Amino acid sequence: METKEIISTSLPLPSSNNNDQQNIECSNQKLDKAMIEKGSFSFEISASEKSNLKPLVSPESRSEGPPMDAVAIRALVCIISDYIGRYIKDDFFRKTIFEKCNSYLVRRRKNGSESDYENEILVNMKLSMKNIDKLVDEQGIRKKDLRIKCLKNAIDLLTIITSLNSNRLQDATTCGIPNYHLTACGEIYMAIVYKLENNNRICARHLMQVFCDAPFLARTYLVPEFWDHLFLPHLVHLRLWYTEEVETVSNSNESDEVA
Repeated sequence: METKEIISTSLPLPSSNNNDQQNIECSNQKLDKAMIEKGSFSFEISASEKSNLKPLVSPESRSEGPPMDAVAIRALVCIISDYIGRYIKDDFFRKTIFEKCNSYLVRRRKNGSESDYENEILVNMKLSMKNIDKLVDEQGIRKKDLRIKCLKNAIDLLTIITSLNSNRLQDATTCGIPNYHLTACGEIYMAIVYKLENNNRICARHLMQVFCDAPFLARTYLVPEFWDHLFLPHLVHLRLWYTEEVETVSNSNESDEVA
C-alpha cells in the first residue's frame, strides 16, 4: 500500500516573554492515505508534550503592572486634588470659592417660617466655611492636635450639610434655598478639608459629587474652569453634533417657509 511521509514542522507560539518561543513539534508519522481520505485521522499529543505547552498569556503577565483602570483613577485623583490644592495656595481662588458658596447661603424666605433646624443648617455651613478658611491661613502655626480637632469638627458639620442630598430631602429646600445647592457647596468644602488632610482620593470623590448633586450649578457657576479642563474636551463631539442638528432644523424651517 502506498504511504506518504509528513515532515515535522515547528509552530512558534508567542508567550509572555518576547525572547522565548514555545514550539509544538509533530513527530514524523507514516499515514495511510486511505485513512486521511476517510477523515479517520486524529491528532494526539503525548502527556509529556502537554506538560511543556504554555498558554499564550501567562498568569504572571496578567499581574504585571497595575490595571489600566487603576492607572486612570490615579491620574484623575491627581488632577482633581491639584485643582482643590489651589484653595490652599491661591488666595484669589480661595476668596472666589468662598464668595460663590456664600452667595447661596442667603435666606429666601423672610416670613419667619424657617424652623430652628433649617437655621442651624445655614449657621453650620457658614461656620464651617470660615473655620476652614482660618485653618488655611494658620497652616504651620496651630498645634497639630488642635488642627486635627478643628478638621474633625469641620467634617462633622459638613456631613450634616451633605446629608441633605438623600432621596427624601434632595428636592426640598432649607430657608427657601434648594438643598442641592447647599450640598454642592458642602461637598466642595468637604473636598478642601480632605485635601488639608492629604487624603487625595476622598478629596476627589467629594468634588466629583458636586457634579452629581448640582451639575448645572457646578459647571456654570461654582467650578466652571474645572469642567472646561476635565470634562468639556471629551464632549466636543456632542457640541458639534448639536450645532449641526440646529443648522439642519433651521434650514428645514427656511425651506418650508419658501415652499
